[in-house]
Amino acid sequence: ENKDYFFDNSHSNMTIEREMDELQKTQRDFQTTDTKQNSENIIQEMEKEKKERIFISYKRVDKERVVAIKDGIKKATGEDCWIDLKGIESNEQFAVKIMTAIDLCEVFLFMRSKEHNKITTKDLKTDWTYRELMYALSKEKNIVFINLDDSQMPDWVTFIFPHQQQV
Repeated sequence: ENKDYFFDNSHSNMTIEREMDELQKTQRDFQTTDTKQNSENIIQEMEKEKKERIFISYKRVDKERVVAIKDGIKKATGEDCWIDLKGIESNEQFAVKIMTAIDLCEVFLFMRSKEHNKITTKDLKTDWTYRELMYALSKEKNIVFINLDDSQMPDWVTFIFPHQQQV
């Protein structure tokens, strides 16, 4: 068992606050004069399109299961979900599109699997699902955890959401 999870019992709320500060800095970085116009264009484009009320965060290895759930949601409710299936061209566009989609959503679905148990402290700055989850938390979105494979809730998720139930 890997004990190098982002959050174990030795971490404090200060670690969460530090990570939230870094996410906010990332958002501010995308608003520099070089990228501000491009970012504004992306945001305006997304706001004009049909607003998806549901955002889906997932690991690429779980794509097949996640797409089946997304299709089931559409069939059962008629709701489209925002999901990145193909990838986004550049890192700048990726971050802006992700943040804008989360800003515009009402419900954030965190599609969780055993892959999330592999997230270590080294992965924090590069793991997009973690970053998406923390950004949704900072925006006070309704977060729903979907367990894709009956795996245990990762320690770092339990630490941040101690009373969170999952479907």
